Amino acid sequence: MKTIDFNYFIERYISDEMMPEERSWFEKEMEGNPSLRQETELRRKTDEILCSNNDILVLRSKLAVIASQHNPADKPQPAGRMAFIRYAAAVAFLVMTAAAVYIPNRKMSNDKLFDRYAVLVPTAGESVSRSSGQEADDLYNQAMAEYREGHYTMAISLFIGYTTIREEHPELLMMLGNSYMQTEQYTEAGINYSKVVDHNNNLYLEDANWLLGLCYLKTGDNALARQQMSAIINSESRHRRDAKRILKKMK
Repeated sequence: MKTIDFNYFIERYISDEMMPEERSWFEKEMEGNPSLRQETELRRKTDEILCSNNDILVLRSKLAVIASQHNPADKPQPAGRMAFIRYAAAVAFLVMTAAAVYIPNRKMSNDKLFDRYAVLVPTAGESVSRSSGQEADDLYNQAMAEYREGHYTMAISLFIGYTTIREEHPELLMMLGNSYMQTEQYTEAGINYSKVVDHNNNLYLEDANWLLGLCYLKTGDNALARQQMSAIINSESRHRRDAKRILKKMK
């Protein structure tokens, strides 16, 4: 699993959900990445087409009315007027066809939904080391270093070793969950995210709830996945729009 999934950020960008700093970062990424810029523009146009579907249907209705008003059966029509009506109808047809091409399959497999929306949110501990000098702190710092290097299996062992010396805390549980996610051990990841949620009063609660829902999705626990996504939708979580999209597309 990749730590950065640009699909997630594209959705946030075109939905205008980014904070100023995040938007500035993403726009700089697009400047140096033509493929990302093109993909973002394509997604934006797709959304515009989808949002205009109702307007297109209204247009077709109006064209039908115009045709009936200006085309009585017993009265021949000027060639110019007929050409205009045919042209307008053709335009409506082409727009509807384009919309049909761009409309994504509303139902997706759990794996595809996971791949599209899963992104690991960095924790504060990933960039900050604990004060050294004590065995537990040194072990934790070593585990963080292994995680940053992408040695997730070793990081898991070290994080678990840390718990034999010190009590579990939300940041540790998040890092364990992330490490398990990186090694595709989604059940174990979910167990740790669930502990963060149960702890309740911590900085990682919002992201832990989101990642727990993704774990349920990946392991095929659809009932729990739907329950978790519904809870996110009804909260103030910044993930609520993605949770709503997942619920709509789940089989």
